[in-house]
Amino acid sequence: MDLIKAGSLIVPKCILDEYRDIYRYIDTLYNKNWVVYTKKPFSGTKHIIEYLARYSHRVAITNHRIKYLDDGKVCFIYKDYKDRSNKKDTILNEQDFIRRFCLHILPSRFKKVRQYGFVANASKQKAKNIARIALDCRIIILLSRSERKSLAIQRLFGDESDTCHCCKTRKMIIIASEERNKDPPFIANPFTFIKV
Repeated sequence: MDLIKAGSLIVPKCILDEYRDIYRYIDTLYNKNWVVYTKKPFSGTKHIIEYLARYSHRVAITNHRIKYLDDGKVCFIYKDYKDRSNKKDTILNEQDFIRRFCLHILPSRFKKVRQYGFVANASKQKAKNIARIALDCRIIILLSRSERKSLAIQRLFGDESDTCHCCKTRKMIIIASEERNKDPPFIANPFTFIKV
Protein backbone atom coordinates (compact mmCIF):
# COMPACT_ATOMS: atom_id res chain seq x y z
CA MET A 1 0.00 0.00 0.00
CA ASP A 2 2.92 2.33 0.71
CA LEU A 3 4.27 1.71 -2.80
CA ILE A 4 0.88 2.59 -4.29
CA LYS A 5 0.68 5.83 -2.29
CA ALA A 6 4.24 6.73 -3.26
CA GLY A 7 3.45 6.03 -6.93
CA SER A 8 6.42 3.69 -7.33
CA LEU A 9 4.35 0.54 -8.02
CA ILE A 10 3.97 -0.18 -11.73
CA VAL A 11 0.44 -1.45 -12.39
CA PRO A 12 -0.21 -3.28 -15.68
CA LYS A 13 -2.35 -1.29 -18.12
CA CYS A 14 -4.86 -4.14 -18.56
CA ILE A 15 -5.75 -3.99 -14.83
CA LEU A 16 -6.27 -0.23 -14.94
CA ASP A 17 -8.40 -0.56 -18.10
CA GLU A 18 -10.65 -3.20 -16.53
CA TYR A 19 -10.93 -1.85 -12.96
CA ARG A 20 -10.18 1.88 -13.57
CA ASP A 21 -8.53 2.01 -10.13
CA ILE A 22 -5.92 -0.14 -8.37
CA TYR A 23 -7.93 -0.04 -5.13
CA ARG A 24 -10.95 -1.65 -6.83
CA TYR A 25 -8.68 -4.42 -8.06
CA ILE A 26 -7.30 -4.94 -4.52
CA ASP A 27 -10.88 -5.12 -3.17
CA THR A 28 -11.72 -7.91 -5.62
CA LEU A 29 -8.65 -9.84 -4.44
CA TYR A 30 -9.67 -9.46 -0.79
CA ASN A 31 -13.23 -10.57 -1.58
CA LYS A 32 -12.05 -13.71 -3.40
CA ASN A 33 -12.29 -16.93 -1.37
CA TRP A 34 -8.71 -18.25 -1.57
CA VAL A 35 -8.44 -22.02 -1.20
CA VAL A 36 -5.03 -23.64 -1.21
CA TYR A 37 -4.91 -26.73 -3.39
CA THR A 38 -2.55 -29.46 -2.27
CA LYS A 39 -1.98 -32.23 -4.72
CA LYS A 40 -2.19 -35.79 -3.44
CA PRO A 41 1.35 -37.10 -2.92
CA PHE A 42 2.58 -39.71 -5.39
CA SER A 43 4.56 -41.73 -2.85
CA GLY A 44 2.08 -41.53 0.02
CA THR A 45 1.88 -39.59 3.26
CA LYS A 46 4.50 -41.77 5.01
CA HIS A 47 7.27 -40.41 2.76
CA ILE A 48 6.14 -36.82 3.34
CA ILE A 49 6.21 -37.28 7.12
CA GLU A 50 9.71 -38.81 6.89
CA TYR A 51 10.87 -35.91 4.72
CA LEU A 52 9.48 -33.26 7.10
CA ALA A 53 10.82 -35.09 10.17
CA ARG A 54 14.36 -34.74 8.85
CA TYR A 55 14.02 -30.96 8.98
CA SER A 56 11.73 -30.26 11.92
CA HIS A 57 13.90 -31.36 14.87
CA ARG A 58 17.46 -31.14 13.60
CA VAL A 59 20.10 -28.48 13.07
CA ALA A 60 21.21 -27.62 9.54
CA ILE A 61 24.38 -29.74 9.70
CA THR A 62 25.99 -31.65 12.54
CA ASN A 63 29.72 -31.54 13.28
CA HIS A 64 30.35 -35.19 12.47
CA ARG A 65 29.19 -34.62 8.87
CA ILE A 66 31.93 -32.06 8.21
CA LYS A 67 34.99 -33.98 6.99
CA TYR A 68 37.54 -31.21 6.62
CA LEU A 69 38.14 -27.49 6.14
CA ASP A 70 41.03 -26.64 3.87
CA ASP A 71 42.12 -23.51 2.00
CA GLY A 72 38.67 -21.89 2.00
CA LYS A 73 36.89 -25.13 1.10
CA VAL A 74 34.44 -27.15 3.24
CA CYS A 75 33.92 -30.86 2.58
CA PHE A 76 30.91 -32.53 4.15
CA ILE A 77 28.83 -35.70 3.83
CA TYR A 78 25.22 -35.72 2.67
CA LYS A 79 22.65 -38.40 1.87
CA ASP A 80 21.49 -38.56 -1.73
CA TYR A 81 17.87 -39.67 -1.32
CA LYS A 82 17.46 -39.99 -5.09
CA ASP A 83 20.26 -42.57 -5.13
CA ARG A 84 18.98 -45.01 -2.44
CA SER A 85 20.16 -42.75 0.43
CA ASN A 86 23.83 -43.32 -0.38
CA LYS A 87 26.26 -41.09 1.50
CA LYS A 88 28.28 -38.78 -0.74
CA ASP A 89 30.81 -36.00 -0.27
CA THR A 90 30.48 -32.48 -1.58
CA ILE A 91 32.92 -29.57 -1.48
CA LEU A 92 31.81 -25.94 -1.24
CA ASN A 93 33.72 -22.71 -0.74
CA GLU A 94 33.34 -21.04 2.68
CA GLN A 95 30.96 -18.33 1.52
CA ASP A 96 28.59 -20.73 -0.21
CA PHE A 97 28.63 -23.09 2.80
CA ILE A 98 27.78 -20.23 5.20
CA ARG A 99 25.07 -18.96 2.81
CA ARG A 100 23.43 -22.39 2.72
CA PHE A 101 23.74 -22.75 6.50
CA CYS A 102 22.10 -19.36 7.07
CA LEU A 103 19.10 -20.43 4.99
CA HIS A 104 18.21 -22.77 7.89
CA ILE A 105 18.27 -20.01 10.55
CA LEU A 106 14.72 -19.09 11.51
CA PRO A 107 13.60 -15.46 11.85
CA SER A 108 13.17 -14.18 15.40
CA ARG A 109 10.03 -15.38 17.23
CA PHE A 110 9.35 -17.96 14.49
CA LYS A 111 8.75 -21.51 15.72
CA LYS A 112 9.84 -24.47 13.67
CA VAL A 113 7.22 -26.83 15.07
CA ARG A 114 3.88 -25.56 16.34
CA GLN A 115 1.37 -27.64 18.24
CA TYR A 116 -2.31 -27.42 17.34
CA GLY A 117 -5.48 -29.04 18.59
CA PHE A 118 -5.43 -30.94 21.86
CA VAL A 119 -1.62 -30.69 22.18
CA ALA A 120 -1.52 -26.88 21.93
CA ASN A 121 0.10 -25.37 25.04
CA ALA A 122 -2.87 -23.13 25.85
CA SER A 123 -5.34 -25.99 26.24
CA LYS A 124 -3.18 -29.09 26.53
CA GLN A 125 -4.05 -30.22 30.07
CA LYS A 126 -7.78 -29.62 29.73
CA ALA A 127 -7.97 -31.30 26.31
CA LYS A 128 -5.91 -34.29 27.46
CA ASN A 129 -8.32 -34.87 30.35
CA ILE A 130 -11.31 -34.69 27.97
CA ALA A 131 -9.57 -37.21 25.70
CA ARG A 132 -8.87 -39.50 28.67
CA ILE A 133 -12.56 -39.38 29.68
CA ALA A 134 -13.57 -40.23 26.11
CA LEU A 135 -11.12 -43.14 26.05
CA ASP A 136 -12.20 -44.27 29.54
CA CYS A 137 -8.66 -43.82 30.91
CA ARG A 138 -7.40 -42.58 34.24
CA ILE A 139 -7.40 -38.77 34.61
CA ILE A 140 -4.19 -37.23 35.90
CA ILE A 141 -4.77 -34.23 38.15
CA LEU A 142 -1.73 -32.13 38.95
CA LEU A 143 -1.20 -31.23 42.59
CA SER A 144 -0.59 -27.68 43.74
CA ARG A 145 2.78 -26.69 45.15
CA SER A 146 1.60 -26.85 48.78
CA GLU A 147 0.00 -30.26 48.18
CA ARG A 148 3.23 -31.60 46.66
CA LYS A 149 5.20 -30.23 49.63
CA SER A 150 2.93 -31.84 52.24
CA LEU A 151 2.98 -35.13 50.30
CA ALA A 152 6.79 -35.08 50.27
CA ILE A 153 6.87 -34.45 54.05
CA GLN A 154 4.46 -37.36 54.60
CA ARG A 155 6.67 -39.66 52.52
CA LEU A 156 9.80 -38.62 54.45
CA PHE A 157 8.49 -38.53 58.00
CA GLY A 158 5.41 -40.76 57.92
CA ASP A 159 1.74 -39.88 58.16
CA GLU A 160 2.07 -37.21 60.81
CA SER A 161 4.22 -34.34 59.62
CA ASP A 162 4.52 -32.82 63.10
CA THR A 163 6.13 -35.98 64.59
CA CYS A 164 9.80 -35.63 65.49
CA HIS A 165 11.81 -37.30 62.76
CA CYS A 166 14.56 -38.32 65.24
CA CYS A 167 12.70 -40.08 68.08
CA LYS A 168 9.42 -40.59 66.14
CA THR A 169 7.41 -40.44 69.41
CA ARG A 170 6.99 -36.80 70.39
CA LYS A 171 5.23 -34.10 68.46
CA MET A 172 7.06 -31.01 67.28
CA ILE A 173 5.58 -27.60 67.97
CA ILE A 174 6.51 -24.68 65.72
CA ILE A 175 7.68 -21.82 67.90
CA ALA A 176 8.79 -19.46 65.16
CA SER A 177 9.56 -19.53 61.46
CA GLU A 178 11.62 -17.24 59.27
CA GLU A 179 11.29 -16.48 55.61
CA ARG A 180 14.27 -17.37 53.50
CA ASN A 181 16.69 -14.61 52.57
CA LYS A 182 15.59 -12.45 49.69
CA ASP A 183 17.78 -10.77 47.11
CA PRO A 184 18.37 -7.04 47.58
CA PRO A 185 16.04 -4.84 45.53
CA PHE A 186 17.21 -4.09 42.01
CA ILE A 187 18.35 -0.51 41.51
CA ALA A 188 19.06 0.45 37.92
CA ASN A 189 21.41 3.30 38.82
CA PRO A 190 22.60 3.29 42.46
CA PHE A 191 23.96 6.84 42.15
CA THR A 192 20.67 8.57 41.36
CA PHE A 193 20.10 11.51 43.68
CA ILE A 194 16.79 13.20 44.35
CA LYS A 195 16.69 16.94 45.00
CA VAL A 196 14.81 17.85 48.14
